[in-house]
Amino acid sequence: MSSKSMDRWLPCQGYCEMAGSANFFLSLDRCVVLVHGPRWCSSIAAAEMAGIEKKYEKQFYCSEVKQQNLVFGAADELIDALHEIENEQHPSLIALLTSCSMSLIGDDLEGICRSADISCPVLTLDSGGLRGQFMMGYEKGLIRFLEDLPFAPVEKEPGTVNIIGWSTAYPLWEGNLREIRRLLSLIGIQVNVVLGEDGLSLEKAAELKKASLNLVLYPELGEKAARWLEENRGMDYADLPLPYGLQGTRKWLGKVADLLGMIPDFSGIDREMGRRQEQIDLAVIRMKWNNRILQFGDIYACLTKGMAESLIPTLRKEFPDPGVIHLRIEEPGEVHTEGTVPWEPFEPVNVPKGELALVLGNSNTRNEAANFGRIIYRNFLMPQVSLGVPEKCYAGMKGWQIFMSDIIADVYTLAYMNRKE
Repeated sequence: MSSKSMDRWLPCQGYCEMAGSANFFLSLDRCVVLVHGPRWCSSIAAAEMAGIEKKYEKQFYCSEVKQQNLVFGAADELIDALHEIENEQHPSLIALLTSCSMSLIGDDLEGICRSADISCPVLTLDSGGLRGQFMMGYEKGLIRFLEDLPFAPVEKEPGTVNIIGWSTAYPLWEGNLREIRRLLSLIGIQVNVVLGEDGLSLEKAAELKKASLNLVLYPELGEKAARWLEENRGMDYADLPLPYGLQGTRKWLGKVADLLGMIPDFSGIDREMGRRQEQIDLAVIRMKWNNRILQFGDIYACLTKGMAESLIPTLRKEFPDPGVIHLRIEEPGEVHTEGTVPWEPFEPVNVPKGELALVLGNSNTRNEAANFGRIIYRNFLMPQVSLGVPEKCYAGMKGWQIFMSDIIADVYTLAYMNRKE
């Protein structure tokens, strides 16, 4: 196996398994995360979470174990940290996560927590980041939460869905969720619980069984949890990755309706699709009329499997004149997406004169692609460095028009920069 293929397993690269678990728990209302480990390890994850949502910084604690604790244990430090959290935060839940070093020691965390006599529930999770990535940790945290969740005795409501596996660490999470809710409501489908949405209360999460169907929009985050709910709570689920594009979204909505046994009125959706398509077509035609405009070339995408399953077909069908699509899947395991060319890590992007390349991924992807004067970049993965706008989205029908508007604006900018060629 090449050294490149092993890079993802190196420790402390950021967004590790512990950070993934922390991200899910921090999204819960009045939940506090306690990292059982050294300060330096906790600081990395805390800084990443604060970059996602500033308020998460105040929900993040560390037991601050020292070198001697790696030999003799850190029960006293852990108990002190639990009492500090209880006195300062009065939380609804404490998620106790172990760092890599403390995972090796094997302290009896549940026994220590019982002896601390904390008034709120304390949920323990071995989340040592040496084993995997953010997505693995998120999955583990979500399933661990469901295992202890006291499900409320509620009646199932027709035409209602849960979304399993959402993340505030993903770009445009808030705007994308608003767009999904809006589109579903237009055809009479209501969203009940979104596991991973910021501010979700424990009481609302307990009403999961009110929904008729669990939707997994990010399989890398929610598929295992949805399967757990099916096996242990008898809840049906469907993997339907987050929709992109006008036609892609219309098709996605039809699938959701079919799974719920509904025959909704799509006339409003179809009118909106036609109106947005007309506006996009006009902008693309005007762009092509201007002979100074550079042509679109190849597309380089670094995505999760779920994103690729939805976004790649949309790029082929709805993006203007796409070239070859180069794809790298950002999660463990072998994944083949038909019609794409593998893109190896740190492979430079060679953009022919007179063309532009489209790069989709994260800030690391942008940097490795280089060739800044001929690349249009959009963020689809964390980490990201940007000022978030809650209303902005790339998913759904509204999102596709925003995406195309951003791309076209960048084309004009780069055309101006390259006007002497």
